[in-house]
Amino acid sequence: MIFRRFNITKKKQYRLVFIYGCPRSGTTWLWSMLETHSDVLPFTDGGIKDSLGKYETSESGVYIRNSKTAKKKILDFVKRNKNKLIIEKTPSHTLRYSIIKRDFPNSKGLVILRNPLAIVNSMLKSKMKAFGEYDLEYSVKEVKKYFIALRQILHDKSNHVVSYENLIQFTKVELADVMLYLDLNTNEIDNIISSNKGKTKVKVEGLLRKGLIDSYKEDLSVQDQMFIREQLKEEILFFRSYTKNAQ
Repeated sequence: MIFRRFNITKKKQYRLVFIYGCPRSGTTWLWSMLETHSDVLPFTDGGIKDSLGKYETSESGVYIRNSKTAKKKILDFVKRNKNKLIIEKTPSHTLRYSIIKRDFPNSKGLVILRNPLAIVNSMLKSKMKAFGEYDLEYSVKEVKKYFIALRQILHDKSNHVVSYENLIQFTKVELADVMLYLDLNTNEIDNIISSNKGKTKVKVEGLLRKGLIDSYKEDLSVQDQMFIREQLKEEILFFRSYTKNAQ
């Protein structure tokens, strides 16, 4: 009788989290607070902090530049940092969710939702170069595009939903829920919150704004608010269905 020896290899394990959300919905703030945790390391374009503890960018854009090499680049980074939870945040990767889940089926997902009215307002009022050409109609169109993707992402019940509004009002409670989902200890939570209050770890001009929940009510005309509410009726209902204390 001939016995054949089979090599049984364990599936590769990785601690990897992707943050999904529409641009100007709070993805950088959430990323920054998680980055502060001692057990977390971000995968970014450039990768390292400067002497002041700031990054050139919070994003990697790896699936935008070349999706064919993205998996290898992330895996190489994960292997070099096995003792860390790796986080990746690029809002446009929200539109590549199916590809990312194909490459990393065991990755965790954080989905941050924000009131579409506030997102449009933030796009229009942002001083960032990326939003320099945005007008009202284009901003609405972008929000629609991202919310189509967000609906699909949230079909996967394993992903964790974060409310931007709740993150502002009940920061400690909301962040603690995120950390528990990611199996991170919460001992550092007070320091994490205080060190990210009104600050950013990214050297991008115009990144921070007021940080108010309903500033759109003062910033936008009544006519513009009515236009947005009509055009984004379904998106607003979707947002409200997933968040508490929605404005």
